[in-house]
Amino acid sequence: MPVLELPMALWLLLGAILLLLLLVWFSQMSTSSRLRRIEEQLGKKPHHSQEEGAGAADTGAESGEQTRLFQEFMMEDPKRAGLPKKEQFAAFRKWRAEKGLNWNSNINKSSNPT
Repeated sequence: MPVLELPMALWLLLGAILLLLLLVWFSQMSTSSRLRRIEEQLGKKPHHSQEEGAGAADTGAESGEQTRLFQEFMMEDPKRAGLPKKEQFAAFRKWRAEKGLNWNSNINKSSNPT
């Protein structure tokens, strides 16, 4: 039996290699299971309550109102359509402030009774 006649150092080397392979395999399985748990946690979508949904609907209504106001602003002076977007929006903000449509202008009016 030639296999049994291997020197003791070779058997120790084979045992050490086998032990290292097992340790690598166990660490790989542990990492894999952790990664799977993290992926499951990230894959879960948060449940939105109906209150949050109502807030999103309000935002859409506000956006529609802003769009309508911007169209009204653009119709008042057709030359504004030729302005760059940055200047259009700066003029729109100024127009809203003059009309008292800005949120902070409403506060200033209510806090200043003059």
